[in-house]
Amino acid sequence: MKQITGILIGLITLILVQSCTDNKRPSNYNNKSLVDDKGLSFLNSSTEAGLTMIKISGLPVSNSKNQLVIQFAQKVTVDNMKLVDELRKLKSDNFVTSADSVSDVHQ
Repeated sequence: MKQITGILIGLITLILVQSCTDNKRPSNYNNKSLVDDKGLSFLNSSTEAGLTMIKISGLPVSNSKNQLVIQFAQKVTVDNMKLVDELRKLKSDNFVTSADSVSDVHQ
């Protein structure tokens, strides 16, 4: 009797663990954005800031002769590229469709 109880508890535990690890995304049949206006504003402005920083950090790489400045600018570029990639992934995961560009003000 104790063995059957132990086996049943073990099976129930395995079923519960399996159900907790299921990370399916809900279906979005109407393809509407899953973020509100503030979230959309954050995603767009953060992406624009990252693209602006990538563009700005290209200037010291092409114009400076100091290796420390060039290395720092390259690190800034790599970090902001990672940031922009993560923001683009967030946008696609939340069905946000907007152009990634730098505005005229930041140009």
